[in-house]
Amino acid sequence: VDPMEWVRVPLVGGSTDRFARPMESVGQCQTSNPGDKTIFGWLLFLINFLALIIANVESYKARNHPTEFNENQYVALSMLGVLELAIIGLPITFLLGDHPDAQFLVASVLVALLCFVILLPTFVPKLSMRHLQRLPDKNYTRFLASNNNNNNTSIITSNTPS
Repeated sequence: VDPMEWVRVPLVGGSTDRFARPMESVGQCQTSNPGDKTIFGWLLFLINFLALIIANVESYKARNHPTEFNENQYVALSMLGVLELAIIGLPITFLLGDHPDAQFLVASVLVALLCFVILLPTFVPKLSMRHLQRLPDKNYTRFLASNNNNNNTSIITSNTPS
């Protein structure tokens, strides 16, 4: 893989001076081998797809945990949001091929939305439960007690919120 180098490329349809020299250009990193960009794109896609598969498998394994630990619905909601962003955002990004400013804006908005889609379903239920100071249910304390007894430790449960 060749190192990237900074190259100025004339804008397609940009203005020219009276000697037909381009007046507008865009700077971008390029490699001497155009296939490198494709290889890196597919590698990123593969890594993200594998992470999605692992998240689904772990979510399936955790489906029988008590309600306090069971976040399957939130993981599913996050994955649905990621799918929606991919279906909407990727075609828009490819359609903006020759407009680097618009492509950068769309990519930035997609990354920000992706962060929100992943983090909000994960933390909002926890924060709302903490805000309401909901007490743990019987399954929760039973689950903690069984896990701690396996580790030869004891657990003290109380009915008062901390």
